[in-house]
Amino acid sequence: MNSWRMRDHRQTCLRSLGGVTVLAGLVGALVGCATLPIPGGHVVSRDYSPQVLVTYAADGEVTPGVRYSLVQQGSGLAFFEQTGAGAGTVLESHWTDAAGDHFAIWATPVEPGDAVEVVVPLDRTQPAYRFVYPPGLYDVSNVNGLERPIPKMLIEASTQLRPDGSRQGVAPPPH
Repeated sequence: MNSWRMRDHRQTCLRSLGGVTVLAGLVGALVGCATLPIPGGHVVSRDYSPQVLVTYAADGEVTPGVRYSLVQQGSGLAFFEQTGAGAGTVLESHWTDAAGDHFAIWATPVEPGDAVEVVVPLDRTQPAYRFVYPPGLYDVSNVNGLERPIPKMLIEASTQLRPDGSRQGVAPPPH
């Protein structure tokens, strides 16, 4: 099995929140240009316009109309999951290891839900992988000063993200 597709959660797998992207569309429609913090990131409105470094085509479990991008946000990297309406979820919790750059968001103990991790290889021409960790199958721990989800078992990537190529500029406008 490809080592990118199956990872030991204790080795800092990243997985995406399936429902967060849908929530982002609803929140974006309700709050206009505001942002809503979530553990590991933010839900943003259609006014969010980061510099896009790489865009991805998704294979696997995907929500129709969602666009995936590695973005430059201020002085750091983030991962943006943008709905067709233009709002979206920004995965800001970021760390790097031998597998590449990891980005994650997760639920809270008050409102349990999935955790999402995206692993982007340092070679940006290679596919990235999105992991979704169901409630109860991950813990949130502080590792080297950064809170992040840690899977409790091996989970296969739910989505392969193929780079469309390097894209300079801002996120594309909503359809």
